[in-house]
Amino acid sequence: MTGEAIFPRSHVRIPMRHLLATVGVSRYPTEDMKGAARRLCLGLGVAMLLGGVAHTIGVGHLYVTKGWPDLNRILLDVWIAEAQLAGGFLFIKASRSDDPRPWSVGAAAIVWSYTIPFLPVLVHRAPVVFWVAPTLYSLVSAWLLVTIRWPRSTTAGT
Repeated sequence: MTGEAIFPRSHVRIPMRHLLATVGVSRYPTEDMKGAARRLCLGLGVAMLLGGVAHTIGVGHLYVTKGWPDLNRILLDVWIAEAQLAGGFLFIKASRSDDPRPWSVGAAAIVWSYTIPFLPVLVHRAPVVFWVAPTLYSLVSAWLLVTIRWPRSTTAGT
């Protein structure tokens, strides 16, 4: 989409970039995706933070009302909450960073560290409500890693 658009009968020449700008289309789709990916990073980060807090409150309530389970179950629940909170914080940091890629890679690694091992068990044993969020966290994290590009170097030779 380079060059000019020529309208018949009027012989008016309008640069293509002006036409694209009037309809909200960028010649550089990665620039549009960067903004969308940043908003998605922020949304996923907030969702994960809220999920981590809700998990902590729910598990705490369960422990108070039903009694303390074995230590392995407690450590598992702490690990899930920790992964959600740390992943959420890193996704929020990625959304506000000039270079979001390292932060989003770290956040995705943390998210996958608990979702990938648990998903087969959750799908087999738990109700749908318990495995939908980890599945979405994993898929959105993967999409963000594909979407967010490394920034181009502005200096020659680097």
